[in-house]
Amino acid sequence: MIVDGVVYAPIWGAEPAVEMYNHLLIGTDGAYYGFATLCAQAGPDRCALASNGSTADSILEEIRVLIQVLYDPYGDLDESLARSSSIRLYIFLRLQDPRSWPTLAHYLKSQQDLVNSQDDEEKLLPLQAVTETYDEFHSEKSLKQDTQIWQQDFYSNYWSIFCSDGPEYDGTSTRDVFDTVVEARKLSDTFGPMWPTEGGWPCHHWRTRAVERVTHFSVKPKHPVLILSNQYDPVTSIENGYRILKNIFAEGDAGLGIREGYGHCSYSTKSSCLTNVIQNYVRNWTLPEDKMKPCPINEDLFPQAD
Repeated sequence: MIVDGVVYAPIWGAEPAVEMYNHLLIGTDGAYYGFATLCAQAGPDRCALASNGSTADSILEEIRVLIQVLYDPYGDLDESLARSSSIRLYIFLRLQDPRSWPTLAHYLKSQQDLVNSQDDEEKLLPLQAVTETYDEFHSEKSLKQDTQIWQQDFYSNYWSIFCSDGPEYDGTSTRDVFDTVVEARKLSDTFGPMWPTEGGWPCHHWRTRAVERVTHFSVKPKHPVLILSNQYDPVTSIENGYRILKNIFAEGDAGLGIREGYGHCSYSTKSSCLTNVIQNYVRNWTLPEDKMKPCPINEDLFPQAD
């Protein structure tokens, strides 16, 4: 069995569901910093957010300012502008798909240009750029990928499993959920304030419990298990893989295949090295060595435009 993009299993069946959201944010800022780092390295010819002399920190500061400017608690901003919550969500979603990072940079730059426009004429080009990037984000290919996670009926199915498989939630309150979001800011100042996009935040209202629940996770598998992760997964941190190896499987029953870089799940960028790891496992159950050197990627995430 191969498991890619893992969550630490006891979170589902033995720990309070309200804590799930914060487990998802462990690697998010690392991926976010990676986006800014690669953008700065690519320069203005390949990354719209970069300028001559840009650094990862300067790019992140410009985005922070944009998010602050677009904070609109009273509905006073121009209708042509995005809102800060939308900017946070777009970034969070696109961190999972590094191939979309050039488009994400273009989108953020167009929002910066809109904010800085002085009149309707100056808004024309930024508005066109916003439309182009929006269309690309919502292309058939992009929507097909995103709706695997974000379709409207996903959450009712997700919660019915997550909440029913979890422990009783006596004592958990909605206040605990809000406190979790406050705590999330310590993990990520940019993405922590978002209302939990996953996790079991409504589970304390869920009365039904599964008749049979998995509560014991240290079961010897029939065959060794291959776990895959990349170094900076923004939603399923590699720390989950390490915890699984340490706490669930006996030595030799599982191995962790690691890829350099970013994105959600190992297939989010190409790596011939990791492909070899998978092929060796499929052929004869060969696991990667303990503390393997992360596999390099074979893809430029900010390629030169054609």
